[in-house]
Amino acid sequence: MQPKQILVGVAAVALQALVMAPNGANAFSIVSGPSDLKFTGVTAEDAGVTTGNSGGKETTFGAGYLNEIIQHGSNNVLWAQGTGPSSPNETISFFLYGIADRSFGGTGPFSLDNGGCTVGAGCDGKIHIDFYLDHLSAGGGFPGTNPSFNTAGGVKASDRTSFSTLSGITDGQLLMSWVLVPGADKNDPGATLFQKVDALSLPTNGAGTFLADCVSGPGCTFFDKSKITDSSQQADPTAVANLFGQFTLSTPGPLDQGFVKNGWEGLIADPVFTGSIPELSTWAMMLIGFGAVGVRLRRQRVAA
Repeated sequence: MQPKQILVGVAAVALQALVMAPNGANAFSIVSGPSDLKFTGVTAEDAGVTTGNSGGKETTFGAGYLNEIIQHGSNNVLWAQGTGPSSPNETISFFLYGIADRSFGGTGPFSLDNGGCTVGAGCDGKIHIDFYLDHLSAGGGFPGTNPSFNTAGGVKASDRTSFSTLSGITDGQLLMSWVLVPGADKNDPGATLFQKVDALSLPTNGAGTFLADCVSGPGCTFFDKSKITDSSQQADPTAVANLFGQFTLSTPGPLDQGFVKNGWEGLIADPVFTGSIPELSTWAMMLIGFGAVGVRLRRQRVAA
């Protein structure tokens, strides 16, 4: 029997954001406060790894897209895939990797504690989520590769080329990197991801909690440390992090078999919360500046 898992989906994140005003492409209004970052994604298992307690080996990885950013508690869309302040066709993809199984208990639903893998190429004891900025079409130094996960020509689980890279997903400009931190399970101080799952292998249905810090990339500008509030009362109530997530995973249905054919065995979604942010530059201005830096770096490489 194989305990399997995965996280992330809709992220409620406190951001400051510039929003495209309805009267023109160059008109922006500032909106600040908590926001919901909506993600969709897929997950896959590592072949041949003993799960439940994987001995430090990675058991699972996943990928997906940020679909939109919505002001929390309203329908005010701050950013959406295919739009953006620096380009009308922006996209943001993510890659999740490094998940190892620490232990599990129960007879169904099962309680599963995870941490970062320590055995295998690239493993550093941390679970990572990296976000990449790209465009729907190539241009301005962006590759324009935004493959789906459920079509014959879409990205497959087998397209992973290294510990931290997945073809078509990690080839844009690095926007931000998250690392999961301890506090997900008050009963296991070392766990950085806690899950309740109906079955001990993918595909399965379940839910869980995690905490994360944004550790690198221009997107980290927006996050500060805050005490988490966990309605499930599973997480350590004293834990402090940039982000707190309560997530779900689900089994692909009859209309989702394209994912399965491409090696993706689970679907992921749901909320990630963060505390208030300091008064810094806005999300939109960060994207504009980030794109400009990317262009300069590419020009410098060409000149060299």
